[in-house]
Amino acid sequence: MPDADDFAEFYSAIHRGRGPFPWQNALARRVVHDGRWPAVIDVPTGLGKTSVLDVAVFAAALGGAPARRRIFYVVDRRLVVDEAYEHAQGISDALKDPYATGIVAWVANRLRSVGDSDAALDVTRMRGGTTWDRTWLERPDRHAIVTGTVDQIGSRLLFRGYGAVSYTHLTLPTILRV
Repeated sequence: MPDADDFAEFYSAIHRGRGPFPWQNALARRVVHDGRWPAVIDVPTGLGKTSVLDVAVFAAALGGAPARRRIFYVVDRRLVVDEAYEHAQGISDALKDPYATGIVAWVANRLRSVGDSDAALDVTRMRGGTTWDRTWLERPDRHAIVTGTVDQIGSRLLFRGYGAVSYTHLTLPTILRV
């Protein structure tokens, strides 16, 4: 079974031979071995902070304390949200590849829900001006990355999202059946 030391191989396979920065390898080891994420990731612009998504996906495949089914990447800039979405989509596409082998195939199989033959990782972008995919809501059994702006994610956490269904008129048993 793979472990934290196999993160570099996973990263390189996803990103067509480009290896991770040393701090990304260290983060993967820390998350997997310590079972927790650091409170702050203080890395200069341009050194791959978006690759925390790769670490989170790899940790989810390994299981244990740091594994999460939903990964939210929340930023206050639309451009950064779009870039993170493209990055996450690249991970998802690599995991969907029917010809994937080695560590990528292993991660895809670990993330894929029982009975699902295609999607190992759903990716959604929530920001103003885009229509977002509801699959991450409708399929809680699937792993997902959700990128979004602070106002979009925050408004949904408060059940007040733009275009969100209002649950204020429903009783508790009705909500549980939804």
